[in-house]
Amino acid sequence: MPSWDLHKRIYKLLRDEVESFAIWTPGLTDRIDKIVDRDYGEHDLGRREDPSSFQRLLNALWLEFGDIWDSLSNEFLNTRSRYERSEWQRRLATSPSLQNRYMVYIPDDALVLATLHHILDLCMHCMLNDPLKEDEAELMLEYARRALRGYYNKLRELRSMTERPFTEVFEWLMGILKER
Repeated sequence: MPSWDLHKRIYKLLRDEVESFAIWTPGLTDRIDKIVDRDYGEHDLGRREDPSSFQRLLNALWLEFGDIWDSLSNEFLNTRSRYERSEWQRRLATSPSLQNRYMVYIPDDALVLATLHHILDLCMHCMLNDPLKEDEAELMLEYARRALRGYYNKLRELRSMTERPFTEVFEWLMGILKER
């Protein structure tokens, strides 16, 4: 699979060259690959056949980068640490009534980079196992799309901060990669 350095170079290249590709979450490019591949005891967290793998990815991204949205005040609580978010996780798990008021928030850029990480890994897997000619490069993206079918279906349940379904965000990301 591509090294984390290569992943990071691609993230930065897209950030610099694609106007709508933004990375604003502090520490995201330094931590995302470790979260997806190692820190939570599972390689390729989120795309495994295990149905709870995707949920573990969301939880990991939230604990690392997320926040809590208070629907009553329409404000973020500005949680500042994993510890603080873990405390909220315990509160929400033990008090279902709080779940109507407070919602977990995962930054869009964190989910985009986790998705891009999986796409890049699958493209490399395709290149290593079935070498392509330069004019066939788009086939590796189709390979990644097919391999991420289950992941894509789980993205359907999520919305970006602009209320776009994350399946649209996935298609946008694939379009950017196809252009390049």
